[in-house]
Amino acid sequence: MSRPLNAFMGTFGLWLIISPMTRAADWPGLRGLARDGVSAETGLVAWPKNGPALKWTFNAAGAGYGSPAVVNGTVYLLGTKEKNEVVLAIDGSGKELWSTVIGPIFDFQGNSWSGGPNATPTVADGRVYAQGSQGILLCVDATSGKNIWSVDLAKELAAEVNPVGGGPAKIGWGFSASPLRDQTRLVVATGGQGGLFTSLDPATGKVQWRSDSLKVQATYGSVTVGTFGGVRQYITMTQNGAAAVNASDGSTAWVYKRDADYPDIVACTPVITPSGVYITAGYGGEATLLKVAAKSAEPVWSAKEISSNLGGFVISGKYAFGFHGKRSWACQDLESGNAVWTGKRNALGSGSAILADGKLIAMAEDTGAVALIQANSASYKELSRFNLPVESAIRKSGGRRWTHPALSDGFLFLRDQELLFCYKVR
Repeated sequence: MSRPLNAFMGTFGLWLIISPMTRAADWPGLRGLARDGVSAETGLVAWPKNGPALKWTFNAAGAGYGSPAVVNGTVYLLGTKEKNEVVLAIDGSGKELWSTVIGPIFDFQGNSWSGGPNATPTVADGRVYAQGSQGILLCVDATSGKNIWSVDLAKELAAEVNPVGGGPAKIGWGFSASPLRDQTRLVVATGGQGGLFTSLDPATGKVQWRSDSLKVQATYGSVTVGTFGGVRQYITMTQNGAAAVNASDGSTAWVYKRDADYPDIVACTPVITPSGVYITAGYGGEATLLKVAAKSAEPVWSAKEISSNLGGFVISGKYAFGFHGKRSWACQDLESGNAVWTGKRNALGSGSAILADGKLIAMAEDTGAVALIQANSASYKELSRFNLPVESAIRKSGGRRWTHPALSDGFLFLRDQELLFCYKVR
């Protein structure tokens, strides 16, 4: 049921910039090419009983929940070494090529959940853009790891994260947004009195514009991009809904507000579909489909059939697949918001998923189980399942396997803190 990538982009415009070094099989940033967890790859093999073939394991990624980006066979990842957060590169055989320091690890007393960077690097035009938990945004050369420029968003731009759910004021659990490279702009959800969105020059890191009419704190979600009514917009979640700005100058395009704030952290990234803009938040939140125009956004429906804590949902055609809190996986009709089917409670457990070749690849956050699930509206049907072979030795007591899977050129990448597993699935 996966849609043709070229047809989809023809409708909404090319969301992320495709640079000369990017191939269709690449996974150049957060949740893939279009930030929706969807891969155009086909020909995935059926998994044997013990899972697909494990090509290699990298065991020195350090702490963090950031997902890998993969371009031209090289894996880029954020992690930790000693007392620092780093961005590192790993070759096609699982060997480290280089690592570059972003800044000190963000941690605080009483933190039993995370201890490293949570963002995914973005790779474009031979450069890697990476944001650390303290708000340091770094640009490095993709081949050598050489530092090209850096900006401390918290210190230089007074960036802020909403601390609902825990953590220090103005930073919470740390800056977690993955930078968006789009055309001639690098866009980040900075938040604070300077504006929710900031656009930087990708070559120099200099500010191009700030959305100073939206003076709200950032969430843990990232920015996505789409075109509505002929107007290109950047969209991100807020603590009480979602907001968008015009790509040309950062002026406000629209704001959608719920009746009240989401009750806990907001960590999902909006996904643009032919049906509208799909947003969701977990921990007592819900999913909402927005009908978006050049200057407005109106809710079509809101429903708790899918309430994704950390963005572990995907869209295929007229259906959304994901989970509701800790309850079960579900298939949701995008036209009505109603559940088409609901899987058995805790059949897999909550987690994250990507979509490829008409199938969901889902990883359970509690157990490390990885399932291949048929992505159709008939029923919840697992085709195969295996468990990650080793558990992280450094994961904090309250932490889970919250890293999203990545798929590139027939290889599946799954992370549990310092451990990154590469499986051959085609």
